[in-house]
Amino acid sequence: MGKRKMARSHIGRMLLDVWDICRVIADSDGDYPFRNGTAMGFVQHESTNPAMVRIWVIAAREVPRTAKLVYELNDVNVRSRNAWVCWSNGSVTVEQALRLKSLTRSSLRETLESVGTVANDIGGLVAYGGTTPFQSGDAEVAEGAA
Repeated sequence: MGKRKMARSHIGRMLLDVWDICRVIADSDGDYPFRNGTAMGFVQHESTNPAMVRIWVIAAREVPRTAKLVYELNDVNVRSRNAWVCWSNGSVTVEQALRLKSLTRSSLRETLESVGTVANDIGGLVAYGGTTPFQSGDAEVAEGAA
């Protein structure tokens, strides 16, 4: 088994435990999608050196870049201890990366919770005419299943 396949398997097994589910399903890119409230997230293996696990969550889509938005995102970044918020190609995302070598169930759980919570909390505030991936009234999708 190649290193990339082993890494994805390792991440998938950890997600089974963290989400307390019996099966995780990767999307066509090999990422593991999840939902946190109105936000849509992904757990992604990056085969860089060192190998990383990137957790990134879309807080809002189709958001025009304005000075007010950049100010708000900078304010969130200044206050956040463990999540990075940015605007790119019309989307506001929240992310954090962890070294695969030091990944634990606890660190993965905490990262999923922190970036997901930040994205859900700010999504409606920074949409500025855009939309959040899910509306607050939508039926909840189980973690790990999008």
